[in-house]
Amino acid sequence: MTPRFEQHAEHVASVIAAVCAATDARAAVARSIARHPIPDGPGPIGIIAAGKAAAAMESGVRDTIRPRPAQTWAVVVPRGTVVPGADARVWIADHPLPTASSVECAQRIVGLLERLRRAPSAPRLAILLSGGASSLLTLPVDGVTLDDVRAITKALMHAGAPIDDLNTVRKHIDRLKGGGLAAAASPLAIELFILSDVLGDDPGTIASGPVSADPTTFHDALAVLHKHRCEQAAPRITAYLSDGAAGRHAETVKPGDPILARVSTRIVANNRTAVDAAAIELERLGFTAIRIEEPLVGEARTAGPRLVSLLAQAGAAADSPTALIWGGETTVTVTGRGHGGRNLELALAAADPLESLPGTVLCSLATDGVDGTSPAGSAPAAGAVVTPATAPEARRLGLDPAAALKANDSRAYFDRLADAGHAALLCTGPTGTNVNDIAMGLIYSQS
Repeated sequence: MTPRFEQHAEHVASVIAAVCAATDARAAVARSIARHPIPDGPGPIGIIAAGKAAAAMESGVRDTIRPRPAQTWAVVVPRGTVVPGADARVWIADHPLPTASSVECAQRIVGLLERLRRAPSAPRLAILLSGGASSLLTLPVDGVTLDDVRAITKALMHAGAPIDDLNTVRKHIDRLKGGGLAAAASPLAIELFILSDVLGDDPGTIASGPVSADPTTFHDALAVLHKHRCEQAAPRITAYLSDGAAGRHAETVKPGDPILARVSTRIVANNRTAVDAAAIELERLGFTAIRIEEPLVGEARTAGPRLVSLLAQAGAAADSPTALIWGGETTVTVTGRGHGGRNLELALAAADPLESLPGTVLCSLATDGVDGTSPAGSAPAAGAVVTPATAPEARRLGLDPAAALKANDSRAYFDRLADAGHAALLCTGPTGTNVNDIAMGLIYSQS
């Protein structure tokens, strides 16, 4: 079977389906429990889930532990999430910026844990975390307001701060982050299930580490604000962090803290799961699949041309259809007021250089199905596909890629191309999973 260029849309769709199946949160949790069952205990299993994949992860626990007794106390999902047939207590909060609903959900969970700690038969907790939980559960420390948290979160995101930096700050201005949820639950036993949206799978970074040790410090959080020039975005936060660095506030939960002695952590799926699934499917489709070990990071607008350069090198050496697969998560420094996200911006930046590579396709995709922002009334885009015909088609329509990048308006660029019949947007809808991004370059021929 030799894949042909005119099949590229079919091939991309097939790979996306394979990635979504492999990273399905419900199945991933069920597989994890089947391999390592939750230990028996005198009480029931109590489920608390938060994140974009919370509902699916909760179902995965219930699927696998029946007939053991279990009670779902909270499934916190982003507003707009469809939870068909859920038999759980679903709470709605907001992402990527927290709102009063995020604070309310966090407060309700703290109250719940206080009651459970006093219960005569203490349950074993199954805490399920996935991407988005940092925003969905927000409980600012005394002296910091919700508006402060929103301001610093927005400023760091617009500055292109990577998730590790953003969460270093979050952990030091929130009562539940940086091990705070584990402290609120202690001494209850906790089985922690994580669908990782952080490269390296550090439990202390994922969802801002509410049930994990935090090696970062107030000094580190201040350094993040300085590095991204965000000290003035929320003066009360800067002042609070400064006081913490001076020893006037307690640090987060650190490695070796007895609070964590009864926490067992497992990663149920991650970005590597997605990359491996893409590679297996591409091999099935007739490509020689090459996993690129170096993570896909950095500014999206510089990553796009860099990937095209690597495709050119691979194509020059290839004697059969070849696919390169990257996993990671780029960043976008926001200077304009347009719509789009890191995957759309990467694809936009790659379109012009890709014109010189006949027979080659580049796709960049957010595995959660939502890449950045969309115009009001528009469906979210997960990413985009560009081919050697993308740039010429854009010129014919009068589109200026440099202007679109300057305005951070990659969505308008691809909307125009799609309207002209040159389908480039990938609109999967929310996938119910979230394991960072994947990009793939399909080299059919170089002639």
